[in-house]
Amino acid sequence: MGIEVLELEDDYSKVRIPIKDWEQNPINAVHGGIIFALGDVVGALATWKMGKMVTTQSCHISFLNAAINATDLIGEGRPLHLGKTHLRGGCGDPGHEGNADQQNDQ
Repeated sequence: MGIEVLELEDDYSKVRIPIKDWEQNPINAVHGGIIFALGDVVGALATWKMGKMVTTQSCHISFLNAAINATDLIGEGRPLHLGKTHLRGGCGDPGHEGNADQQNDQ
């Protein structure tokens, strides 16, 4: 996928995914699976840097707007809650309000 880490701190990550033609649907919108992968990666990186190894247990994404004719996607993520067995992380587009929450195993 060519994911590039732009920033990585103890509780924050920011990555970029360059978009290829085959990652867009017939109306030139980025496929939802690519957007999911972006959220999954930023969430995991933000916790791994803190020494927490995680896998995604469940995820909910609200597609608020289509990424049409995009050349790249940039996402940010950070842990929102760290528990004994689970953590809850949030990720989103740095240019828009809101986020897509994801819950991960700790």
